[in-house]
Amino acid sequence: MGASVQNILRVVSRQRIILMAVVGAVCTSCFTGIESTRTISDKDVAKVVTNSDAPFISVADTISTGLLEFWQSGKKLYVSDNNLNMLLIPEGYNPDSLLLEGSILEYDGCIEDNINGVSNTVILKLRTADGLLLYYDTSKSRKELSDSFVNRKMPFLIDCDLINNVKAVLIDKSLYVTSALWIDSVGNYIQGNKFEQVTVKTVEPGNKVYSLKIGFGLPDGSVKYMYVALKEDSVPSRMFGNIFSFSDPHLLYPNISDSIWDLIKRGKVCDGMTKEECRLSLGNPVNIRRIPTYNGLHEYWFYDNGIALNFVDGCLEGDKK
Repeated sequence: MGASVQNILRVVSRQRIILMAVVGAVCTSCFTGIESTRTISDKDVAKVVTNSDAPFISVADTISTGLLEFWQSGKKLYVSDNNLNMLLIPEGYNPDSLLLEGSILEYDGCIEDNINGVSNTVILKLRTADGLLLYYDTSKSRKELSDSFVNRKMPFLIDCDLINNVKAVLIDKSLYVTSALWIDSVGNYIQGNKFEQVTVKTVEPGNKVYSLKIGFGLPDGSVKYMYVALKEDSVPSRMFGNIFSFSDPHLLYPNISDSIWDLIKRGKVCDGMTKEECRLSLGNPVNIRRIPTYNGLHEYWFYDNGIALNFVDGCLEGDKK
């Protein structure tokens, strides 16, 4: 294995350059789901989350891939993207011919080799369902893979044990979504309702950005989904505790009437709503302009979708434009 790896060093180097471009594109152009809607902070959630709820949030937000030295042969890994082939060393096969997205690979041990001047690079041996042995370049040493949970994240691979562990504590749990950024069954983004009460129905592998895809049932019987990040995905805004609550977020705002709260859930506004209520409904504006007049202070909020709100002495006045 060592000699053949050295023979293909130039190929791997070219693949690594392409991969860096792909990863850069993912980081800069993918829809990460970061919303302008006011995020309910950890302090806010602590006001309403009971002690019995805390373990569920903790499991979903702190779980991470285990240390490599504890991996057992047969450990299952979900392939989240076909770009995985850029990290495969062509050992008796052509990686470009493999379309592995959505498949399950089994861990079959690892070896170490020197690649691109990196000493003792860990190479995972992975088997496909039909028995093909693949060599996956982690580009990290054993020490790097043990230093922090972030370094244990394997690009384009999702640890199936993580999915099962989260599933074990979340299935059939009743909770509230605090994000309106939902997806349908095939992964298309759709506009949902914030602060809706739902029941967790499925926990599945996510995509190359988010490790989890959580399906939840709505009062009308339909099922919608949200991509959810684990801690090692490094997208804090989409971690479980930031987009789900086990207690009704309305409790954080006891002065907001049920009728106004219903509008907020649907992303609507009406005359007389306060700035806080409008922010909860539509999110943070991209620009604010304040103009003193003879009949009070006018404050204009502008959104990037063309919506403009006019507040007079702190309350919404006139239709949104």
